[in-house]
Formats: sequence, C-alpha cells, structure tokens
Amino acid sequence: MRRAAKQLRSRLADGAAGALLAAARTSPALERGAVGALRHTRTVPGTEAVRSRFRKDLLDHLIGQEQRLRPVALPGGLTLWIDPVGLLGDLYFYGVPREPETVRFVRQQLRPGDVFVDVGANEGYFALIAAGCVASTGHVYAFEPNPTLMRQLERQVASNRLDDVLDLVQLAVSDRDAEALEFFVSQDPSNTGISSLTPWDGHLESGALTSEATIQVPVTTLDSWTRRVGLERMDMVKIDVEGAEQHVVAGMAQCIERLRPRHIICEAGARGAAAASLREAGYRMTVLEWLRADVQWGNLAFSREDV
Repeated sequence: MRRAAKQLRSRLADGAAGALLAAARTSPALERGAVGALRHTRTVPGTEAVRSRFRKDLLDHLIGQEQRLRPVALPGGLTLWIDPVGLLGDLYFYGVPREPETVRFVRQQLRPGDVFVDVGANEGYFALIAAGCVASTGHVYAFEPNPTLMRQLERQVASNRLDDVLDLVQLAVSDRDAEALEFFVSQDPSNTGISSLTPWDGHLESGALTSEATIQVPVTTLDSWTRRVGLERMDMVKIDVEGAEQHVVAGMAQCIERLRPRHIICEAGARGAAAASLREAGYRMTVLEWLRADVQWGNLAFSREDV
C-alpha cells in the first residue's frame, strides 16, 4: 500500500511539474510566475517533490541554451542577473541566499561612502550587494579575468545604472604583475567559480578544469594596481580565487600597511598561509561559514584589531 501511494505521489508530482514546465517554456513571464509560485509553497507540506522535479526539468531545458540569465531582486532595489544552472540557482528558484552569513556580515559592516574591492567577482553577487551598501557616495571595484563572466558583470552594471559606483577590472590578481598567465576556465556549467590561476587537482581529475580549456590573462597585484589608479581608501576586501588566496594576500602587503582595510573576507583554509599572513598583519579571524568543514575551508573574516 505504501509503495502504491508513493508511486501515485510521484506521478502527481511529475504531472504538476510537467504542466508548470510547459507553461514556463511559453514565455519568460510565465517562467517567472511558475518559479514564484513554487517559491511561495516552500512551507507547504507535500510540495517538495513538485519543486524538485520542476527545477530539474527546467535546468535540463536551459542547459543547452546560450541566453539563460534570469533576474533576481536583491535588497536595496538592485537586480542581479544570474545563471540558474550555476551556484546561485537556489536564489532564483527558492529565494535562498548563497553564503548567507557572509552576506549578513557584508551588509552589517559596509557603510555608505565605503570602498569595497571584490577579487574574484564571478557573477557579481557580492559586488552588487556591496554596491547597495556603499550607495552613491561609495565605490566598488570588481576584479574578474574570465571574459564570459565579465560580459555578465557588464550587464549587472548597465541594468542597475551603476556606472558611477561599480568599476569592472578585467584582471587576475596574484603576487606579481604579468602581461599574460595561464588561466584555467571552468568547464562545469554548475560552478563557474572554480576558474583559477592555480587549479585544484580534484577539479583537474574530474575534468571540471582541463589544460585544453585555458586562456591567457593579464595579472596584477593589489599593491601595484592601487598605485596605478591612485586609490587612497579600501574599507573591505573580498578574496575568492580558488586556491590562490595566499598569492593575493602576499601581493597586497603595502595596501594592508598603507590603507588598513577594516575587514578582509577570504575564502581560504583556517590553517593556511593566507590566514596566517593576515593574522600576522594584525587582523583577528572569525569564521563566517564553513564551505568544507571537513578541511576547515570556508569564508573567513579578518578584522582589524582596533575595529
């Protein structure tokens, strides 16, 4: 009896998800309506199967399409264009923020007029959140060497009219300046954020990164870049560079000494070189959230001792 009931629920879920998908394929407006309707049923018992099946079927439909960016409203009235296939899919389908403790920290600590530097901006999630915090009197600098993601970032700036607030910098950041270094571009549509100058062996073994899918990108240090542009203020830095964080930190030693950012958020190992260097520079470490608790890897906030 239980097996028959389970099969019936599965068929009903498939039928409901199929009907929603058929409507969603008709127009973007109907897709947004279907997504919104399912988002508002998250607390309704028995609806999880419909949501899961609809999401899977819609992603299967989208994954082969070139035009698959979708708008999501952020606090403060900004619109983030995301790829539902990627890491921010939960934000699109369920309204669930990615890395919520890090988002909360950024929104609590950034003030109007502040300067936020985003190293490894990816789709622009944190860059736009920061732009909403610093407002028209502040500034955001978003570093992203991947040309595909840069085009997505350009759309974020244009659609939100942030030309005077958010500057895009198509450079990789490391511990040395170079006209061109090999940059491994993610081949995993569900995670564009693993692209890196220093590929992890696990991503190479899985095929998510390959030596056949690399590009040459210009590289800078934050120290030399700030001197070139004449930046005299840096209140918060976010570093997410897939294993190269110790190189970024080494290349910003003068920034830390001269500009003394209040906070540096780094996706890194709590016992790694980057964390050790920042503690030695006079920053106290707080774990915002573990992304891999088994190896103590996650989003770490380093705050000046006098803050």
